[in-house]
Amino acid sequence: MSVFADYAQYYDIYYAGKDYDGECDFIEAAFARFHKTPHTVLDLACGTGNHGLRLRERGYAVTGVDRSAAMLEQCRKKAKARNLDVDLYEQDLRELKLQDRFDAAICMFDAIDYIPENEDLRTTLCAIRSHLQPGGVFLFDFWHAAPILRGHDPVRVREFPLGTGKLLRISTTTLHVARQVADVKFRVLAFEGNTLTGELEETHSLRYFQAQEMAFILEACGFEALHLCPAFDLDTAIDADTWHLVAIATPAKLKTGN
Repeated sequence: MSVFADYAQYYDIYYAGKDYDGECDFIEAAFARFHKTPHTVLDLACGTGNHGLRLRERGYAVTGVDRSAAMLEQCRKKAKARNLDVDLYEQDLRELKLQDRFDAAICMFDAIDYIPENEDLRTTLCAIRSHLQPGGVFLFDFWHAAPILRGHDPVRVREFPLGTGKLLRISTTTLHVARQVADVKFRVLAFEGNTLTGELEETHSLRYFQAQEMAFILEACGFEALHLCPAFDLDTAIDADTWHLVAIATPAKLKTGN
């Protein structure tokens, strides 16, 4: 079963409190900081469109890509309800192949972490680079290894309202330190009153990175790393308590011989 196949139906309930508007403000601030004025934006692993649809409302032409048909269906419904035109494609980022090149690409909510293997990550980043215009910008966030290794919650339980009932989400995290991967098993229980009406389980495998490791990976894949910072603050220093980092990069210029 594909990751997010069942999880998608509750996704926007889980993250209703996430500051997507603030994150889009950050994205635009990053564009401005590095003198980028994009018109076209490629939203990679776009999910249900919580960043891309907001950017479309701000005037950008947005194309979304996600490997989950269920997440894309939620995105289409939201776009239609808000009368927004966005192009959506069901593709795995490791096999990204679109006809157009874009002024900017984003990959938000740590989605790059879902590509844990080195070769897959290289393939993905090279494909993203090839879909950017010269001088384009790629912005994404990711898990920071330092605080995860210092201390994570092996088990977390959260409750969410669901109509006249509730959702109970139990997440169990197992670290594979040598691979820098966290397996997060989600068990979701839906209740109507005290009656269990639905249950699902999915395991998500996510990689975590050190800042300089990510800078090296970007450069090895043909990018110039412009900036790494805490999510979502362009001016604060990264420290051992920074759980999420942002990388901002641009396709490296071709070197010419002397």
